[in-house]
Amino acid sequence: MNLERILSKFYQAQSWNAFSYVVYKILFYLVTLTLYKKLSSDDFSQWAVINSTTFLLLLWLDFGLRKSVPRFAPVFAQNNRLNKRFIITILLAKIILLIVATPLFYWYTKNYLSSEKTIIITACILFVSEGMVAILQLIYHAYFWNKQINIVTTTMTSSGMIATLITMYYYHSAHTLELILCIRAIASIGTLIISIIMLKYLFAYTNSYPKKAIEGENVTKLFVTHSAAMWVTTTLKSLSERNFLVPLIMHTLGAHAGGIFKVANDGALIFYRVVLKTIGSTDTALLAHVEEEQKNSMNNAFKQLTIRVAALCLPLLGIVGLCSFNHASAIGASAIFHLFILMTIAYLVETLLHPYERVLEVKRAYAYIAIAYIPYICLVIALASGYLTTLIGLYASVALIHAVRLVSLSIMAAYAYGYYKVVFPLRIVLELAAGCAAFIFFARVTAHFFKINIPLSLFFSA
Repeated sequence: MNLERILSKFYQAQSWNAFSYVVYKILFYLVTLTLYKKLSSDDFSQWAVINSTTFLLLLWLDFGLRKSVPRFAPVFAQNNRLNKRFIITILLAKIILLIVATPLFYWYTKNYLSSEKTIIITACILFVSEGMVAILQLIYHAYFWNKQINIVTTTMTSSGMIATLITMYYYHSAHTLELILCIRAIASIGTLIISIIMLKYLFAYTNSYPKKAIEGENVTKLFVTHSAAMWVTTTLKSLSERNFLVPLIMHTLGAHAGGIFKVANDGALIFYRVVLKTIGSTDTALLAHVEEEQKNSMNNAFKQLTIRVAALCLPLLGIVGLCSFNHASAIGASAIFHLFILMTIAYLVETLLHPYERVLEVKRAYAYIAIAYIPYICLVIALASGYLTTLIGLYASVALIHAVRLVSLSIMAAYAYGYYKVVFPLRIVLELAAGCAAFIFFARVTAHFFKINIPLSLFFSA
């Protein structure tokens, strides 16, 4: 494929990611509100914890595949036999891994969540099926089949959520939680079956890729090495995010500080995840396809990727800027307001630098990535000790965490620019920024003239 065709597939993939995410978030929010109102507090807590535990454990069991599969998919696609073996091996390895991990999930569910056998078994089925759907979705995205797989996942997930809403309004008993989990498991298994059936069409599609002789054993070793490296970086980065920081801050600074951080961080993540879910793994897939098929076009692909990321981040920064004109009392606590603004801006600026990190990952520049992570590793060690947050307090800790994250990404940007000559499209990004600034000014003047107050509280959850 030439660069124009690769970019066309990249743009289409992003559009389908955005569509799928918006539909999912709207329905998931409606389901959450409905369950909160209709279920007992114990059942709702079990439902929420099963969700969180499932996806947290799946994240830990990723083993770097989220970045290594889209990186090596275009490499294996150059040989039909190796490509088919690559996909089947990943699926077999994943199902074995999930089955091995299921007893741990079963034990946790039984001892900490519920003694109901139906709930335990259904939760385990859901854990395995969601894990397999996730890896299949990743495989399809790696070949830019976002449209095909997103239609399936969105349709099945939406059907399950609509069925849940209907069930909650017309049926209520002591076994409602079991029924809700069964509905979700059925939707997940349905998605899994359709996704597996679609594989034969994916194999036929990849036959059109340019073919050349590749050493299967050598490429497989590179894939395993890359997966391990990406797993390390993903795990390290998770140590400066909510799931690690909330309990740490609660332990060192108290429940009140932990609550402030959680609410502010949840608000910031709404903006951050809009970009992350829209981009998905398409950034790695784009640069990997260019690296294998149009290597001399890497800088152009990098520019287009950065422009797309900026087109997502800058309007969101504009919304944050518009909201920041409101008084902090709009959400009832200035501490939450200030942390929300700080973290949202930091997350979105980080996202603008992510394409540099993707270049280093696609180039397999592990030494440069390791050097860039040195300040970050020092931060993680300091955080793990617990003394740092106690010494400097909540605000300074949050500011330091995001500052170090930006330092690491800046080092990666310097290496990517210096060694691989990828250039940030500054002029176009500044034009986008100017447009967003003009929007903020116009919107603020209009809001002032018509006495419109922006409900910033919508971005926060208790």
